[in-house]
Amino acid sequence: MLDSVGANTKIESLSDVLRHKMRLTAICRCGHKATLDTEKLYRYYLVRGWDVRKHMLGDHICCSRCRSRPTELRVTHLLPDGPDWGPRTEDQWKALVKRMRG
Repeated sequence: MLDSVGANTKIESLSDVLRHKMRLTAICRCGHKATLDTEKLYRYYLVRGWDVRKHMLGDHICCSRCRSRPTELRVTHLLPDGPDWGPRTEDQWKALVKRMRG
């Protein structure tokens, strides 16, 4: 799903995407594309305890139109244009963490 973006840049996980200040574009079989907020996605994966390795990323992402999993994830420099999802404030993040610790 994710490949290298340059001769010396290897992307193995979501943390690599974040470290290189890049984003992911999810492409669905229905034709819908969305560029994701990598910082928010990474934080959400960590809070949920989900695997951030490249071959696992698509397991928790779904299309906002047809709800299917992406057929492809591409590394990009585009600004996020996907739907606004998840916690929006620090208090909401704290409430999520508290719920997850349960």
